[in-house]
Amino acid sequence: MAIYREFNSGVKSSPFGFLGPLLILAVFFSILFFVAKGLFRVLKWIAPVLLIATLIINYKVVTEYLLYIWRKLKEDPLIGLFFLILTVLGHPFVIGYLFF
Repeated sequence: MAIYREFNSGVKSSPFGFLGPLLILAVFFSILFFVAKGLFRVLKWIAPVLLIATLIINYKVVTEYLLYIWRKLKEDPLIGLFFLILTVLGHPFVIGYLFF
């Protein structure tokens, strides 16, 4: 004879018990969205300066990255095109990465 225990976490006590965690999750992702949007906006304005600084410090970083994209386009056009689109759309982050 098996004995089963049931543990309630309070969700079954109210029909609206899911609204609290759902609201917290919505607020968290809203804050995350606005932080990412602000970071992208700041990096968008700083990106040209970072690119020039990267070219002055070590221009080979930029040329090797461009050669890497070119090699990917030649070897696997689909992946290369995907990388190229991501580079164009996310250029502030790519330039920041190349700088650091």
